Amino acid sequence: MSVWKHFHRSAFVLLALLGTIAVIPVQAQLTEATLRGVIKDTTGNVLVGAPVVAKNESTEQMRSTVTDGNGAFVIAGLPPGTYTVSVSATGFKTFERSGLILNVGQATELNIRMDIGRVEERVEVQANAVQIPVSTEGRLADTFAQVQIANLPLPQRDIFSLPSLSAGATAIPGAATSTKLTNSPVVTVNGNRYRGNNYVLDGSMDTNPNNTGEPAIVPSLESVEEAQVQTGNFSSEFGRGNAAVIHLRTKSGTNNFHGRVWEYNRNSAVNARNYFAKQNVPLVFNQFGGNFGGPIFKNKTFFFVSYESTHKAFGQALSFEVETPEFRDFVFNTNPNGVAASLLQAHPSPAAPLPGTNGKKYAGQVNLLAAGVSTRICSALCQRDFF
Repeated sequence: MSVWKHFHRSAFVLLALLGTIAVIPVQAQLTEATLRGVIKDTTGNVLVGAPVVAKNESTEQMRSTVTDGNGAFVIAGLPPGTYTVSVSATGFKTFERSGLILNVGQATELNIRMDIGRVEERVEVQANAVQIPVSTEGRLADTFAQVQIANLPLPQRDIFSLPSLSAGATAIPGAATSTKLTNSPVVTVNGNRYRGNNYVLDGSMDTNPNNTGEPAIVPSLESVEEAQVQTGNFSSEFGRGNAAVIHLRTKSGTNNFHGRVWEYNRNSAVNARNYFAKQNVPLVFNQFGGNFGGPIFKNKTFFFVSYESTHKAFGQALSFEVETPEFRDFVFNTNPNGVAASLLQAHPSPAAPLPGTNGKKYAGQVNLLAAGVSTRICSALCQRDFF
């Protein structure tokens, strides 16, 4: 009984500690979007305590804050998307800006100037009417929106082909194929080892546990809302890697039901025949799927599902070099006791090549022994007992 009491007391203490930890405020990571800025009046004086509201135009979800003593505000941890920002203060017209795009992993600055007037009066600004704010951070990053992702000709429609498009990035075909969980290409950035790449999916680590520097989960290209490839000066929160940070943000549901179905097909019907192949090399690449999203409770809870399947089969035309009968006769007649003669006897050609024009030449080959240079080379090799 005493053991059970001790266990019960320990469990209670552990739960209390967990509850204490849960309420400790933490700084939002840059895997989300951040909006910050300064609010001033027309004379350049800062506004203190002005309420700032950022509303997601797709989900109607809102986040709010107030300006500090310097007139500055910060709203961190915003899901990337299109927002409407509004500011209201006593004695000033209400400011409202719509169509503000916040990108994944970026802090966007929006400096606002308030006009004197009544609160009922509104100053509405459209995104296309003014210059779009840009991030002032020192990170080197390429951000790809969903439209770009869908239209770029990515090989095999693999989302992780995007990093190879960034400056300083190089794809390494066939690297570490024995441990890869996926067929995604391996990329090195700025001369660093590929193991220095850090993959992030919706704010969580997405790195192959068997071989770091490669993705573990490859989402469907059609389910990705935004992708960002950071190649330098990224934040310390990504300290696991020193080469690049590939961050993906998947789509989510909105207040409106929306979906899409697709199918992409490639085959050898319109491919050119390999010059050395008798017929077209087989090729079948068929990728199909669909996604669907919408509200469960409007303005509160949403869902999004995605499915994709890929059927792929392909052949490869291979070429081999085999000795011609003339070459074999030349070796046996020149030096029948040489190394080359013994190798040709031990490993005979599996099949003689097909004859060419008039039976004198062979398809795709030239009689090298008919050239003076080749004859001299063969003579020199014969004298050294290579043949």
